[in-house]
Amino acid sequence: MARITFVARCDDLGSGADANQAIDAVTRAGFIKNVSVMAPGRFVEGAAELLAGRKEICFGMHATLNAEWDRVKWAPVLPLDETSGLVDENGYFLADPALFERTKPAPETILREVDAQLEKLRAAGFDIRYIDSHMFPEMFVEGMDEAMAEFAKRKGLIDHWCVRSQA
Repeated sequence: MARITFVARCDDLGSGADANQAIDAVTRAGFIKNVSVMAPGRFVEGAAELLAGRKEICFGMHATLNAEWDRVKWAPVLPLDETSGLVDENGYFLADPALFERTKPAPETILREVDAQLEKLRAAGFDIRYIDSHMFPEMFVEGMDEAMAEFAKRKGLIDHWCVRSQA
């Protein structure tokens, strides 16, 4: 009989205090072993204080390039302006990655931001082992999926697209 493997993951750690508390609770209960962290989230430092030292959790970076909620907005880790194609006139990420088809951010700009996010998470104490993306921006920027795969390989991270394609 074939063995069935099920992997559950929580994402958006760092996005809010309530999210941090809920993810802490489900990991302590043993339900979740994989947690993706949002570096631009306003509560990422609190998330690090709560969870970063937990060796039983496999942490990933939830590469965040958009902020979809009306009242909660995230800004990039790097200083970027509207010409980057990633932020609005107030310096916040655009609401939907589908807007990238219009704003045309360069994959190089995206990778610089993603690298800054990774470094911020590592500096906060997270042992980042994989990378996934918030709302799949790689679907809307030509060449980004390949660039992210190469980035993951260069940084020694498991790429969620690679895992998905092997399933």
